[in-house]
Amino acid sequence: MSSGKKIKSAVVAICVLTGVSAGQEGGSAPQPRDAGQGFIPLSDVLSKNIKGIYVEGAELARDGGALYRQALEYADYRRKAQKRGAIKRGVSASCSESIPNNLLCPQAAARSIAKENAKAEKKQKRAVDDEGPGAGQIAGWFLEGDVGKLGGVSERMLVRALRLFPKWESLRRSHEAVLGYDGCVPPAVAASLGGKAEEFFPDPKFIDLAAAFYAKADRCGNGDSSDKARYRGSLLRIWNGRCLEAEKYLIKLSEQKDGDFVARSLYWRHYCAKLSGNKMLASALRGRLQREFPLSYHSLILSRGRGSDITRLLSPSEPLVAFRSALLPELNDPVRAAETLIDSGAHALALEMLDVVEDRLGGAEIPFRIYVAALSGRAGDRIGQFRLLSEVFYDEPSTITRGTLEMFYPLRRFDILKNQGHKMDPFLIAAVIRQESGFSENARSPAGAMGLMQLMPATARRMERVSRRELFDAKTNIRLGVRYFHGLLMRYKQDAELALAAYNAGPERVEDWRRRYKTSNRMLFLDMIPFKETRDYVVLIARNYFWYLNLYAVGEQAPEDGAWERVIASRRNPVMFTMFSR
Repeated sequence: MSSGKKIKSAVVAICVLTGVSAGQEGGSAPQPRDAGQGFIPLSDVLSKNIKGIYVEGAELARDGGALYRQALEYADYRRKAQKRGAIKRGVSASCSESIPNNLLCPQAAARSIAKENAKAEKKQKRAVDDEGPGAGQIAGWFLEGDVGKLGGVSERMLVRALRLFPKWESLRRSHEAVLGYDGCVPPAVAASLGGKAEEFFPDPKFIDLAAAFYAKADRCGNGDSSDKARYRGSLLRIWNGRCLEAEKYLIKLSEQKDGDFVARSLYWRHYCAKLSGNKMLASALRGRLQREFPLSYHSLILSRGRGSDITRLLSPSEPLVAFRSALLPELNDPVRAAETLIDSGAHALALEMLDVVEDRLGGAEIPFRIYVAALSGRAGDRIGQFRLLSEVFYDEPSTITRGTLEMFYPLRRFDILKNQGHKMDPFLIAAVIRQESGFSENARSPAGAMGLMQLMPATARRMERVSRRELFDAKTNIRLGVRYFHGLLMRYKQDAELALAAYNAGPERVEDWRRRYKTSNRMLFLDMIPFKETRDYVVLIARNYFWYLNLYAVGEQAPEDGAWERVIASRRNPVMFTMFSR
């Protein structure tokens, strides 16, 4: 593109943001409905498939536009380079050599550099563990009670070494060295020993022991290990009816701006306040939880199906979209590149361009961030779209509207979902698929799980003779996934939360957790699940199910107070969730 055209494009981009009309050769650029603000309603962007390049001007748009031609050229280069293996040389050098003056090459180079830096950083972190002492040597230090040497080991490696101890007696020296020392010890050492003690629950001796280790980790630091210790220590005390002792841990967690345990700590503070009769504190904590984490399962639990609470979560005004960022204009070129690549059908390459944007997107305008989330979805990365929208919702809860929630909870392949053989609620299956694969039929996990419902090939073959390739077929994957999940529901007598935990971690682990954490308080059990992935998985799918019913099964209006039980009862083969119990 000539320098004159670059200047002209920049002027048009500024006009789009300010709402001022900009004349173009061959006609005027389409104007936003809200021209005074320079933004376009989200519904228009989604329904009309509008992209920023269409608004900026004809020279950027598809069917002959210069940038569109360059996108085709770049996509062709990448296909040929991939076949030759030349891409391994690095996009930066080979792109500029093969297609000089192509405007997409600098964006690809930036992405390549960022990716290499991230890879190097990850490799460096891994090297600390891989080049350090092995699990066997660390286990020896545990045997000796050498806390000094253990203090230089990551919590990941400490946990790995502790797996080598089937009995607690072998850890007696470490136990005494940590708890018998009046001063501080590394929080990771105390926290990992607390986690190991949980393996011997429900023995009261080990419950007290784990609580003591977590108390030590709390006193000795403020990092991830200490936060984990505070979380688990607080739940142990609540489990034993000692809410007052749990409060000091919960306050520390709830005072954080963000973090894995903030929403949960607010929920349990509310629980303890209500239990003690402190209605004012309970009301304040409930308000903060529903205000700051309106889409969390813990927030929905407090609603108990009250229509007024559900309605209040949705903002009545439609969010606006900005195609370009004025705060971070350097993000606009990679977004333009992504738009043109989407138009040219090169969705995977478009996602590479959006990678350049995502790491810095938090400093951009909310309307621009919503647009980038929509672009991610158009390029086929629903998981990326969910992640970006989740961050937007947290930063600006007023953006939670029916329109953005339909982006956050898309419904795909519903014809297959409602016609699967086990007559399971299609919205529950949609909730599982959203979490497992983001409706990507070609999804593959690092562990080898495949397709929409992320089935392991071995699990699928136990039910039916099927090839790996067939697991990427939507009908096959859903049929087998539903069959497997239906079996888990039968095993747990329609208890969806236990079935979901088993779907994620396996029935054997769920049985072990049920043996360890004996309680009639289902939310306490779910929050005490020691695997973070499973702990989050269950509550996220339960939350998904709630909103799929609200958005698609119930219709435009939220149900009246007390109606959610009737909604669930009307579904085929109703399943049990804590949020629908009284």
